[in-house]
Amino acid sequence: MATDKDKDKKDRNSLVKKIINLRWIVLGLSVCLIVLAFFSLDSIKKQATTEIHNAESITRIQEQLASLTEANARMTFELEQMNKASRVDDTIASKDVWQRKIDSLERLNYYNSAMNQIVALNESTLTKAREDNQKLYDDYLTHINSMFTFFTIIIAFFSIFVPYFINRKTDDIIKEHDEKLKDNDTRQQTLSDEINKKVGEVKESVNNVNNTIAKYKEQFEGILNETELSVIRTGAALYNSIGAVKETKGFYDEALEFYKKALETIESKLGKNHFDTVTTYNNIARLYEAKNDYDKALEYYKKTLGIIESKLGKDHTDTIMAYNNIAGVYRAKDDFDSALEYYKKTLGIIESKLGKDHSDTIVAYNSIAGVYKAKEDFDNALKYYKKTLEIIELKFGKDHTDTIMAYNNIAGVYKAKEDFDNALEYYEKALRIIEAKLGENHPDIATTYYHIAEVYDDKVDYDKALVYYEKALEIREAMGNNISGTAEIYDSIAAVYLSKKKYGKAIKYIRKYMKAIAKR
Repeated sequence: MATDKDKDKKDRNSLVKKIINLRWIVLGLSVCLIVLAFFSLDSIKKQATTEIHNAESITRIQEQLASLTEANARMTFELEQMNKASRVDDTIASKDVWQRKIDSLERLNYYNSAMNQIVALNESTLTKAREDNQKLYDDYLTHINSMFTFFTIIIAFFSIFVPYFINRKTDDIIKEHDEKLKDNDTRQQTLSDEINKKVGEVKESVNNVNNTIAKYKEQFEGILNETELSVIRTGAALYNSIGAVKETKGFYDEALEFYKKALETIESKLGKNHFDTVTTYNNIARLYEAKNDYDKALEYYKKTLGIIESKLGKDHTDTIMAYNNIAGVYRAKDDFDSALEYYKKTLGIIESKLGKDHSDTIVAYNSIAGVYKAKEDFDNALKYYKKTLEIIELKFGKDHTDTIMAYNNIAGVYKAKEDFDNALEYYEKALRIIEAKLGENHPDIATTYYHIAEVYDDKVDYDKALVYYEKALEIREAMGNNISGTAEIYDSIAAVYLSKKKYGKAIKYIRKYMKAIAKR
């Protein structure tokens, strides 16, 4: 298509060159005509000049004849004068002399007559020649003017009209050619646009096909990867599940063996820092914690934390679980300061990411308060337990069941501080909400009765202590499935009776305690 367009341009340029050459030819012809006219006029002019020169020569001859005529006249006059003189002196002259004079005069007269005839003939000839020359000169001038006018018209025609018509015809031809070129360009552009459109559609189709192929390839590779990953995860999950069963049964060494197989499966296929190792690290750490091997537990919990931080960032919410687990091990080791450090990291992330009034802050506050209580820093313990209570009351209301835990925790700190009155106040608040929301025979009622009984026991108010122990026992016995809780109450009642020195009743409850223990 580009070749056709170039060909059209080449044809147009060739046509223009031909037209320009034609113009030069016309111009050359015009110049030749002008030169021919010039030489023709010059020739005519030379001929006319020659004739004029001839006329001038005749005029000069005529002038010479006139001079002769004049001389002849003078001569004649002198002869006449001589004759007159001779007549006066003819006595002196001889007869022969006079005869010669007479002969001379006759001859002179003869010559004069002949000359007069010649002069007359020359004059008529000269007059006729002059008239002929004048006529010829006039004819030449007329001819010259006619030729000049003719050539001027010819030259004007060729110089003006012929170039005009040629230019006009040339412009028409060029215009027609340009219109054809324009039409051809339009058709070529239209065809080019259609071809480009088709090519674009084909390219788009090819791109769509390639994208589809790439998409399917990516999906296929993803399916393969997911399948492989699924197989790996399934195998690791199976090992973890078997390990969890063994752990539940107390077979810690066997459980650890399966957990390590799960870890080996993940690390061999996905790498030691893959996120899927987190679950297995946690399982291994929890198992070591159950075995009271706290250093090993910390090692694996910290590996879990390292992977979470490297994959998700140090302030990601998933670090909360890792911080809590590490803090729990430190608390179990009685390293309360380290426990508080990690619990407070947990609290910081919760507050920054979830907000200070988020429900997860309740767990963090409880954990921190528990450590302070274990440190016997009761004031700080109360501070965080009361923060927990504020959030619960703010989010759920003052009579919500979640306040029961907060009241019990606060009461426990007051009991540890031996502030028995405040302890009883919060236990009784918890008891009222339990009775109102959960019913009088709910297991939490028995637990609260038991705590109240302990406070009265510490206050050495044994009678009230026995009243609440008996209420707790009644509910526990009615439940029939909490042997440990029932045995605990038996033991406490026996202790009260021993304190009251009622040994018989004390022995009765000791036996119940031993019987309950035996059923475990």
